[in-house]
Amino acid sequence: MKMTKKVLAIVLALVLALSMFAISASALDGSMTISLVTSSDTYAIGDAVTVEVYVNSTYNATCLRIPVLYSADVFEVPTSGNIRLTAYNDCQTYKGSLEANTSNDGSYTPDAYSSSDYNAILLQWTASVTQTRVGAIEASSTPVKCFSFQLNVKSTAGGKTGSIFIPSADETDLFYDQAIVTVTDATTICRVNTAITTDSLNIEIEEGEADGITTYDGSDVIIDHTAKILKGWTNGMSKDKILSNVKPTGNATLLPKASEAEGAGWGTGAKVVVISNGVSIGDYYVLLYGDVDGTGSIDVNDVSSVANHCAFFSSITDPLLKTAGDADASGDLDINDIALIAGVATYSATIDQTQ
Repeated sequence: MKMTKKVLAIVLALVLALSMFAISASALDGSMTISLVTSSDTYAIGDAVTVEVYVNSTYNATCLRIPVLYSADVFEVPTSGNIRLTAYNDCQTYKGSLEANTSNDGSYTPDAYSSSDYNAILLQWTASVTQTRVGAIEASSTPVKCFSFQLNVKSTAGGKTGSIFIPSADETDLFYDQAIVTVTDATTICRVNTAITTDSLNIEIEEGEADGITTYDGSDVIIDHTAKILKGWTNGMSKDKILSNVKPTGNATLLPKASEAEGAGWGTGAKVVVISNGVSIGDYYVLLYGDVDGTGSIDVNDVSSVANHCAFFSSITDPLLKTAGDADASGDLDINDIALIAGVATYSATIDQTQ
């Protein structure tokens, strides 16, 4: 990390030295907006969060120094220290250097924010310089993607909300503003009186375990982590349907298994085994209300099973199958459940699968 700081200092000194020997120019008045973008506002434990940095300005920027703060109890730098810092567009074409300091020693956290609550990444980009041209993030009224980097969601962040943001310019002196008036003339570097506008991200972390199971974005499936139940399905279950709705978190993998009951399949009683480091750490069971025989379809066979149970001709003893038979979630298997399941089997009723 000391070497990284040294490189940053040398590069910045080089650009500053160049500006000292350039033809004197009056300071520019300009404005810049820096925005942060992620692909989602909800992530799961163990997820990698790619943050894209967009910039638009009224001047040709030749050097940027941007502090990015993030909630210390929710996000962390990857264990390898590699935040996958990448340049795009002008920032790639005219890059002299692109560096990040992730030491989190409090040096880059403004006084207005507690260093115990927020960690920081300091991004620094400097332009390439030749005898005839100084590279620049050229002035644009349209936000242009300049950089991206990655943070990881902590294993203890389940159910929390975390922030990733750039503090305002009046809260920190870490912003460095330098411009070129004409990009094809290497003699006009000057400082800028810049009004900087920034924004922030608020990201929700789903409930779950460090190595565990969660749902894909847009899925209606509900995971009861206490009861180890997967519910919220639609009629007609299959292995593919299960795997298109749930995914592993952290370093876990998922192994779906059909119900072990005779004649059953991927409905009630099927399970998803969560595996970490080759060891099973939890079984999550599919629950499809109305599917008492575990075939994955609600039909007349399920009606018969509940009717026979209510008439004492046979008994549903498995607790999960009994829960599936209690289609109205009243706590008892009775004639109301028979009628509701029969309604689904004849396409005249629906069961609330989220109960």
